[in-house]
Amino acid sequence: MSRLVEHCHEKFLCFIEFTEDEKFYIITEYLDRYTPVASVMALLKPLIKIKIIQNIVGNVVELHDMKIIHSDLAPTNIMTTSNGEIKIIDFGQSCYVDKCNKVLGSKTKHLNR
Repeated sequence: MSRLVEHCHEKFLCFIEFTEDEKFYIITEYLDRYTPVASVMALLKPLIKIKIIQNIVGNVVELHDMKIIHSDLAPTNIMTTSNGEIKIIDFGQSCYVDKCNKVLGSKTKHLNR
């Protein structure tokens, strides 16, 4: 096994990247009883929706502070856990700001590849 890299933050799905025999693998944390935020938004009161949206924006700001661009932020990639935490998932198209070439359709360099 080579190039073991762990990405873990309470607001994002934790995952470990590694390569073995020139194959790339990702292992993610297990989210117990999670729900896509989009599936519950219609059921919530406006003030709760605003708090959730503020939480999502704050999470994205933290990602950008870490110099990471998600590149696939969508309602299906934002989950709420059983204790109400908001987590951003699916970093398959993510890239570091200084390595991200996804401008006008050019190919993206993904995390650590």
